Amino acid sequence: MEISYNSSYLSNLKNNHAPEYNFLGMEFSLPGWVSATVSATKSSTGEVVDLGSTTLNLDNNSFYVNLKDQLEASDNLFDRRSTWNIDVDIDATYTNGLNINLEDFNENITTIDALDFGSSYQGDVTADTFTYQNYTGRFLGDSFDSGRIYRGRGGTDTLVLDGIKKNDILEFNGSSVHQLGESAAGGAALGEQAFYGGTVFDVLSLNNGDELYLQGIEKISCEDGDIRIRANVSDSTKDQWNLQAMDVSGAWRFNRGSSDVVLVSLDTGIGNITGNPTDIDDEIDHVINKTAKNNSTSARTRKHDHRAMSVMAAEHDSQGLAGIAPNASLWAYNVYQNGESLYDAIDSAEDDRSCHQRLVFQGGIQGGGWWMDGATREKMEDIIESGSKHSFYAVAAGNGGPGGGVTLEVNYLDNVSGVAQAESDNDHVPSIGALQFTGTEEIDGITNITGYQLASYSNRGDNLTYVAPTDSQSMNGSGNIRTFGGT
Repeated sequence: MEISYNSSYLSNLKNNHAPEYNFLGMEFSLPGWVSATVSATKSSTGEVVDLGSTTLNLDNNSFYVNLKDQLEASDNLFDRRSTWNIDVDIDATYTNGLNINLEDFNENITTIDALDFGSSYQGDVTADTFTYQNYTGRFLGDSFDSGRIYRGRGGTDTLVLDGIKKNDILEFNGSSVHQLGESAAGGAALGEQAFYGGTVFDVLSLNNGDELYLQGIEKISCEDGDIRIRANVSDSTKDQWNLQAMDVSGAWRFNRGSSDVVLVSLDTGIGNITGNPTDIDDEIDHVINKTAKNNSTSARTRKHDHRAMSVMAAEHDSQGLAGIAPNASLWAYNVYQNGESLYDAIDSAEDDRSCHQRLVFQGGIQGGGWWMDGATREKMEDIIESGSKHSFYAVAAGNGGPGGGVTLEVNYLDNVSGVAQAESDNDHVPSIGALQFTGTEEIDGITNITGYQLASYSNRGDNLTYVAPTDSQSMNGSGNIRTFGGT
């Protein structure tokens, strides 16, 4: 819940109430700070819940209170809503211990207990169609106005509003359907979504009192027409099945990367290309190469990281393919032929990081030997753990499945190899396997998959955190686009 305040007004009040002291004949106001205490009172029972206190940053005009697991969403089985009175008490505290109340205000909010019928409201990486039906008054009376949570989770997903016309929609993220446009919302109506479970959901409010939370939904289908709520995508992007499977276009509604986030590739780096002075294609010409170029005699090795980085961050210019986060900063480290050790590469990236930046490491590294590449295993574990507040390690877990063709130190049908094992002890280190599609179909001109399987070379087991698309479109340093099979 976001609580807004007038920072200038509070600053003036704090300064006006500040006690003064005399030092060498000069009058000074005592310094202090402003804090807010928040509580909630349930209207039906009088129950009071303390929602905590926070020191306000008067450079801002709002702060957030986490309501998760703190307020009951419903009164009983037949009344799915509760009303709570939120009381905000704002005080100024000064260094001499004096505490003065600056402002009190309160407002009622309504909490809704979401209906959940198992997996019917949750999709997968394929295209899913969800159907909403109005239960208001149908079984339990008008008090049964409900909340629903729909998670698309991948693919071009549609929410069908059974019996609902566009005029029956009250708001979408605080905007009317007319404001969104009769056919497409695209990237509109941002900034008014709701937080639920730590992530952002679109909010569709209906005139009948129902409230629907949507994530990964590309189209809302009404009785009298459709509303498209995905971002616009180019023709070439529509062919990239990996983007649809991961709902990347949903993220693009917010941004396509930021210079505050650095994608750090720990892979084969940049390879030498005859006749190309930079050895880098224009699609990733924003990459900063941090190490010597790879001089391997293997063409695949020389091109591997360039292709991987094109999947991550190729320009979004409709010329060939779109990377997932093209506006993010991109650093390349060659930890293979003619490069530097894995430990030194991580250490270098940590040293070069500005204090406000977050690092996302792509680790194309597999096998137990990487634990000791440039350091002891203990030191490698320490440097990975030290970045838990600002870094995220996506470590490949491949080449160890039943068809991997590589002999590793254990059977990776039930385990992951090398540094990917750090996922067991670190929340910021997922191990990433490889997902293949088994069929495709076009929906709204966009390539979607109809089925999928774990790639034969992918690791498996309980400590495999995620799987991500393989066989995606990629680009080498010469600008040649082809399918890239890699973890």
